[in-house]
Amino acid sequence: MATLLEVSFCATLALLSVWLYSGSLQGDFVFDDRVAIEENKDVTSPKERPLSILFNNNFWGDTLGVPWARHHSYRPITVLSFRWTHMLFGLNTYYYHLGNVILNAVVVVLYFWVCRLFIPRYNSSLISAGATLLFATHSVHVEAVAGIVGRADLLASLFGLIAIIFYARSCNRHAFSSTMNIKEEHRPPKVNWAYFFLAVFCCGLAMLCKETGICITAVLALYDLNVVCNLDLLSPFLSASEKPKEETQKSTKKNKSEAKASAKDRAKATKPDWLYALIFRLVLLVCITTSLLIWRFSKNKDDKVEVDWSTNPANHQKETFSRLMTKMYYNVWHAWLLIWPEKLSADWACQSIPVVESIEDGRNIWSILLLLILSASVVYGILPSHSTSNKNWKSLIIMCTAWTVIPFLPSCGFFLDVGFVVAERLLYTPSQGICLLAAAIIYDIVVGLEKEESSESKKSNKLEKYSYGEAFMYLAFILAISAALTLKTVERNQDWNTEQQLYKTALDVLPGNCRMHHNYATTLDDIKDYKAKKFHLEKALELWDEYGAAYTNLGVVYAKNSKLEDAVRVWKDGIKKGRNVVGGDKPITLTNIATGLKNLGKLKEALEYYELARQHRPNEPRVLNGIQEVRQRLGRT
Repeated sequence: MATLLEVSFCATLALLSVWLYSGSLQGDFVFDDRVAIEENKDVTSPKERPLSILFNNNFWGDTLGVPWARHHSYRPITVLSFRWTHMLFGLNTYYYHLGNVILNAVVVVLYFWVCRLFIPRYNSSLISAGATLLFATHSVHVEAVAGIVGRADLLASLFGLIAIIFYARSCNRHAFSSTMNIKEEHRPPKVNWAYFFLAVFCCGLAMLCKETGICITAVLALYDLNVVCNLDLLSPFLSASEKPKEETQKSTKKNKSEAKASAKDRAKATKPDWLYALIFRLVLLVCITTSLLIWRFSKNKDDKVEVDWSTNPANHQKETFSRLMTKMYYNVWHAWLLIWPEKLSADWACQSIPVVESIEDGRNIWSILLLLILSASVVYGILPSHSTSNKNWKSLIIMCTAWTVIPFLPSCGFFLDVGFVVAERLLYTPSQGICLLAAAIIYDIVVGLEKEESSESKKSNKLEKYSYGEAFMYLAFILAISAALTLKTVERNQDWNTEQQLYKTALDVLPGNCRMHHNYATTLDDIKDYKAKKFHLEKALELWDEYGAAYTNLGVVYAKNSKLEDAVRVWKDGIKKGRNVVGGDKPITLTNIATGLKNLGKLKEALEYYELARQHRPNEPRVLNGIQEVRQRLGRT
């Protein structure tokens, strides 16, 4: 069982996590929260939308598999959690935020124990404690915790960690044990199928919370090969058919009584039962994962979701080189935010990160460097090891790299055209790998992961124990980094309390983001803040002259300030140039133009625009009433 110190540490970290995000509890619905919760009938109208409908709709309440669906996201478990919260507390945002804060605290605690599973051969509790401190305070998590829709990432991570614990238990590894098995010969010859299928079930739940949750199955496979069976990944099955080097050396020193063992007993002792169990586990894991993916992709087979230029400019680059290198540079930004989460924004759309247009662009160096680092990590990890401690260090690098990269692969933009440039909440699970790697590197610098084993440590099968001084220095490093992250996290929490503050801070970071200019303008008063609102809407159109919503809202600002001719002019420009994005609905703009022309006394032209609007919405009362009024004023029947 776990020691009292470990349990106390976990309780302390849980309380720290709750305190860190307590500032978000009074926050409003912001950004995507409104569409996903307030405007989502799957959440607010359970009688109108029973479970059979909820499980056939996407995250935003649209029907899956139809051409007009707005999004590929399918996260019924997350939507169900919102529904339950709504049934208990209505639209009181406090309880939605409280749910996220509690989920994050639970994830932090589970993360500690999973880290111990990944590093069974070292002083695992000390390294795990450092990694968990870094993870609990990491500022890039604020969007996932303080933003209510980030619950999808929290739930997916939660079930992913539980899946790892169950899978380890199926291989006779105990996450909550105070002592960890570290012998190579402890490869499990049998599988506890109850825990295995519980692990797979949790992987399925993670996928139903967020699509990236299914990636945890690949992490499980690597954990099995790399940690449980302790194989060199370059040629696992080749080396598996032979005894490990240490076992071969031991066999030469057998005493006479062992040498007299029967041939039958020797054959039984050398038969690699664990290898058959490993192959069966992995094959079954691959088959189940493939089945889940086929079923999941079938849910979106008829969706035709279009991602406009402002959402992800890289998708609209015609040249292959430009498109690929821009997407790669987006990934460089994701990686940098994991290391240095200083520049944070709720949205990175438009030209927040300018596209890479030529091979001479200096930013390509960073993209190549990231590829080299990832490649070097993989190559170093799979090369044959020259010692046990070296093999353990390589195993840890492989697991940290996999834990960081694999959950992010669906979001990297190379396999699917994603609807974002940079999304901070997507880094919630990948940060688990990078935090463990950072803690291990600091430990290696201060204590040394690959130091030689003494004869006593070899007999006891444990590595050298660190000194109190080394432990103090290690924790001092970790605490210093965590303190800096804590200050940023607490400060960033306040930004997510209101939409106006959220968009304002985004503009401070990314002044070239047309969407944030538009969104910030919508939080300002049409009359009192006329000049500021007009400035930000015009700036949004300057940055992207096809921004339909900006044309619509700028016209409204002019109209409310008795500048009707300017309003009509802007709306007409919107019809000519603007794309039909969220908030830029063409029928609404046509109706606004018709109403403005009617109020200006241009009745014939107004009637033409009303008729155009009726083509899109034949039963819209505002359109029908407008047509009737104009015809009466023209003397028509």
